[in-house]
Amino acid sequence: MRFSFAHARSFFNPFWAAIRDHARAAGQPECRGRACIRVVQDALGLPASGVVSQALLDRMAAAPILRGPDRAAEARAFGDWRLLAQAADGACVIETSATAIAGPALDAGGMRVFMEARGGMLGFFARIVDFDPARGPQLVVGGQSFPLAGFSAGQWLSQAMREARPDGSFASETRMLRAMAAASAFELVGVPRWGQGQLRLSYSALGFTEALRALDACARGDLRWALLPTTPEAGPVPLTRPAAQANRARAAADLAPGVTLTAEQRLQAIRALHGLGHQAEGFADAWRLLRAQAVIAFQKARREEPTGRLSRAQANALLASPQARQPTAWEAEGANPLVSLSAPHELLWGSEWPVVSEARAYAAALGLAGDCGWRDCLGLIQRHFGLRQTRMMDDATFTAMGEAPRVAAPGGAGAESFGVWRFTPAEGSGDCVLAAAPARIEGVSHWTQSRIELRRNPGLGRTTLTARFAGFVDFDPGAPPVLEAGGRRIALEPLWASPWFGPARTAISGDGWTRSSEPLRALASAPEVAVVGQTRWGGMLRLVYATDGFAEAFARLDAACGGGALVAAHLGRSGR
Repeated sequence: MRFSFAHARSFFNPFWAAIRDHARAAGQPECRGRACIRVVQDALGLPASGVVSQALLDRMAAAPILRGPDRAAEARAFGDWRLLAQAADGACVIETSATAIAGPALDAGGMRVFMEARGGMLGFFARIVDFDPARGPQLVVGGQSFPLAGFSAGQWLSQAMREARPDGSFASETRMLRAMAAASAFELVGVPRWGQGQLRLSYSALGFTEALRALDACARGDLRWALLPTTPEAGPVPLTRPAAQANRARAAADLAPGVTLTAEQRLQAIRALHGLGHQAEGFADAWRLLRAQAVIAFQKARREEPTGRLSRAQANALLASPQARQPTAWEAEGANPLVSLSAPHELLWGSEWPVVSEARAYAAALGLAGDCGWRDCLGLIQRHFGLRQTRMMDDATFTAMGEAPRVAAPGGAGAESFGVWRFTPAEGSGDCVLAAAPARIEGVSHWTQSRIELRRNPGLGRTTLTARFAGFVDFDPGAPPVLEAGGRRIALEPLWASPWFGPARTAISGDGWTRSSEPLRALASAPEVAVVGQTRWGGMLRLVYATDGFAEAFARLDAACGGGALVAAHLGRSGR
């Protein structure tokens, strides 16, 4: 499969990073803009035009660069793996870099494998810039293959390492981790985007087990399920401990010493506590722990010492109660999937995000709830449309939402109104934002963020401005919509590292691409504008925006964040 230069613009600006890598390899690490492009073109035997082309991209992909590890962020090294310094948000990360590349590849910055711990663990295995996630990329280690799926928030390949069960417990996927711990090397294998054949990225597994233990220590024991195999009745066993000890019982924080409960008994205990009125449905955490306050309430009801830990007699009393054998609504709902759609997942931008996370914003836009859980939001939406309240995103709910689209109101606290436009001043080092929601939506839309938004960071270039027009949830980045204004059709393009469309690029300088101001001039002169295009859902979609108040709002943006230079630069008028 050939992956075009046009599509590449949607993927994290990968060729700019690759250009810098190739320029560094050619002995020019400090070049910028066109100068870097010319260096790479000359090194790869192409005319030094200074313009990125498909031919340049193909040559770069055919001669991929291996990027070494970033030692500056390293806290400790374990063989070929390293523990990074703990991030400000508390995330702990171990990582390693590719040792060899076989096949066409471009994204040197994405040829890492890293595992992040923050209230659980996620494993990331190279970005989808080089691999096609729809064509079965796999991690191959020790004769075993583990399929990898795309991870929407960062476009990395990933694998689920634990799976929620209806009873609130988690089934831990440790086979891949154990295979990596027992091996000296592993590979990522899949179909490349940039050429024919196969792409293989090789990695070392030396030091992985020690690095995983260091990650667990950094996360303060949060990764027991990943490091240690478990059974319903048994406690954890380290990777290096003999399997014969796998059935040793683990002391639980909700049980008195010497008391053990199987997974089924824990489910019965929580049913009993709930049925007796001591605990809301659901376990305290992923380890199926009973809530300490519920145990204390139960003990007080028995006029016994409120220790927060069940004794054997107390546990037996709960298990013998009639409530222990009465399944709860929470169990039945937990056994159902959150999404039950017949539409292929390619239409959902690789994840459940547009149809699940957006349910909250949709419910808020309807005025049904300011804040609600996913299932609660879906239930409210289904009741609003007179649908069966499955509390799942099913075909009927999905269709009803798309045919009656809503867009979240722009602007936050402190926003100023100019007609239909809202201006929000910058806070600290953030952006000033000018935005408007569509006045009309003609067609099917599944995104509550389909607004026009202008963002200006005062700390950037004198006239730098980011303009956003609708997004990838509704429109395919390979077939961008256009902006219609006063009989004109103005081209839009995908914005790099963003799920939005923006103005077309017009020129390149040492600071990067310059984008057209024609969409902004249309907003200042036309009575209304519309973002129009073929949607992912079939048919055409028109997002129509009123422009009354735009000129005044843009002047306010300029005065607050542009130093009086934005009006002249983008609207062709004199500033203040």
